[in-house]
Amino acid sequence: MCCEDVYVVVTFVLLSLPGMQCGGSVTYSSTRVCGLKGAPVVLPCRYEYSLIGHYIRGEWYKEKSGRVREHSDSNYPHCSLKIDKLSDDHAGVYHFQFYTAFHQRWIRGGSGIRVSVTDLSVKEAGVGSQKQTEVTCSASCSLGSSPQYVWYKNEQPIQNKTTASILISEKANYSCAVRGYEALRSPAVCVQCERSVTYSFPHVCGLKGASVVLPCTYKYSGADRYIGGEWYKEKSGRVREHSNSSYFDCSLEIDTLSDKHSGVYHFQFYTTQHLSWITGGSGITLSVTALQVLINPELVKEGERLTLTCNTTCSLSNNSTFIWYKNGQPLTSKRTTRDNKLQLNPVSSEDSGNYSCAVRGHEGLSSTAVFLNVTYSGGASVVLPAVTTIVVILVVLVIVGVVCFWRKRAHMQCEPTEHIYQNVSHPRREMPQTDMELKGRRMRC
Repeated sequence: MCCEDVYVVVTFVLLSLPGMQCGGSVTYSSTRVCGLKGAPVVLPCRYEYSLIGHYIRGEWYKEKSGRVREHSDSNYPHCSLKIDKLSDDHAGVYHFQFYTAFHQRWIRGGSGIRVSVTDLSVKEAGVGSQKQTEVTCSASCSLGSSPQYVWYKNEQPIQNKTTASILISEKANYSCAVRGYEALRSPAVCVQCERSVTYSFPHVCGLKGASVVLPCTYKYSGADRYIGGEWYKEKSGRVREHSNSSYFDCSLEIDTLSDKHSGVYHFQFYTTQHLSWITGGSGITLSVTALQVLINPELVKEGERLTLTCNTTCSLSNNSTFIWYKNGQPLTSKRTTRDNKLQLNPVSSEDSGNYSCAVRGHEGLSSTAVFLNVTYSGGASVVLPAVTTIVVILVVLVIVGVVCFWRKRAHMQCEPTEHIYQNVSHPRREMPQTDMELKGRRMRC
């Protein structure tokens, strides 16, 4: 057997061994790596190739960017990549690839390694027991398996606090870092500092058809940053989003009030250091009312005292001024007006009429008119004498008309009796011509 035949046989045997036919492989022990901004990170990698053919070339490349670094075969089978001083630009998906003399096409390893870059920040997660606040050293990705942390209070290390979340009970500036990278600590955050929503009035009463303002202010620490806010109504949901254009002022204005606007309203917001909603207690209860004139007493006599009330179902603001109208005209008499009441003391027959009321500034939203009827002190209404007089006059006119009608009718049907008798006794005698005779006939009729 010649040497060439021996080489062919050996080659066939080697290719028959497991793993020899594929030419090589790339393996990543982790497909996701999270690195701290400013710190180094290692992308773990291992590669293998068959004994036939020698290593020619290898490299790391980043998707959408190209080659990152060439690789030599000096540390076979390790191909891990170390990146120093991570920045946001390093985020992406990395691949290792190589080829050999036996396998002259790139040999790659699956989907590669995704690198995420994060920095640290202190977040208030909530309130624990005994008015303690839970704070977390937060990162946007997972920093490996159980890293240890260093906590700082007013720039001084806190002893025996090495977990990502701790409970604190004092107002102070807190920051955190990963142990071994203390120089890359988070920005300091004032924990238990005031973040609040305040409502000037827990109850607001609005006039139907008018506009109303729900007064509100909010606060957060200067080192914090506003992200978003909104007004919502209980059992209804979001009413309006809020921008930070008017810092401290979160008042809500509602136009053209109707009954459907009644309910309980809340303002809430959150910040970069407090990602849960910050809201203000029990909110603001909005009530909507129309105006109604009430008369007390309902039956009044001349000389008595009378009070008319411009009634509402809730209390309007203290600076509301009420206007009274009689028969559609503003009331300018010397009658006493106090708050939402009109005093008529004593009341007279001249006070009878239709009364309505309105709030100054909203004169177009006046109440429905109510009729006031004043009676005489004897019990008769001041309207009754006029009605009685009209009725009596009408009755007299009817009686006179009936009498005249029947007299006229009787006159037209009446004939002289003497002429009748004369015609019976003397048929050829002519009609009487003298005035005396005619007068006698009328008398008999």
